[in-house]
Amino acid sequence: MKGIKTWIAIASGCLITTVRRPVLKGRTPAQAAEVYTASAWMLDPLSPPERFYLDALARALGLEAALAQQIEAAVAASGAA
Repeated sequence: MKGIKTWIAIASGCLITTVRRPVLKGRTPAQAAEVYTASAWMLDPLSPPERFYLDALARALGLEAALAQQIEAAVAASGAA
């Protein structure tokens, strides 16, 4: 259990740094959706850390959960990921 807690702490620290960079670029709702789409496009299949990243990114960008799900569905349907 200690190993998992350590991994989560490290991953969370990396996530904060990783999420801040794209969030700075998502200044309008359209830009936020584009940043989220680009991230979702790169991640397939989603591993638990990648799911954690996308969820945190959506929150940081201020995207509603329904919009994030629509973006992910569109990316999956395009076969691009």
